[in-house]
Amino acid sequence: HTVNISTAASILCAACGAKVAKHGARSVSSKCGAADVLETLGVALELSPAAVAACVDELSLAFMFAPTFHPAMKALRPLRSSLGIRTAFNMLGPLTSPANAAYSIIGVWGTDIMPLIAQTIHALACTKKTWVVHAGGLDELSPTAVAQVVEVSAEGGVSEPFTIDPVLLGIPRCSITDLQAGDGSAEAN
Repeated sequence: HTVNISTAASILCAACGAKVAKHGARSVSSKCGAADVLETLGVALELSPAAVAACVDELSLAFMFAPTFHPAMKALRPLRSSLGIRTAFNMLGPLTSPANAAYSIIGVWGTDIMPLIAQTIHALACTKKTWVVHAGGLDELSPTAVAQVVEVSAEGGVSEPFTIDPVLLGIPRCSITDLQAGDGSAEAN
């Protein structure tokens, strides 16, 4: 259970000028989900599609709270929480982002599901370019390990896997314990 790296990365990317529409929810199979952190920071979670678009235009960053956009998934949350493990819904969530973003990064929990996710994205033909990533047991790009990446593009299809080593980009390696998570309040701090 690590800090919500993708939420922090979304904020950083927007601060650097990228337009970011982050799709996520409350924690189900981890200690803290994107919504838990953002709510602690005062971010309104239940925005309409028009309000999300306005936030992206005006602030370069918006959060799409999955239960608002996918009410059926909201009904399954108690069951998912009671299981306490990853399920197929952990794969469906990233594939159902309503942003229709031309470019995206989707983290997966293991290299074994990277081909399935990549082929699905390609079959859906919903992106110009997407990276499917896994790094050292995490569904994120992180400085804990060399990341395995598969690129999906409209023109090139699904690439052969390649790696990204944060150390080669000047980011020092850290251990998984350096990224331990707390609750939403701890992560917001």
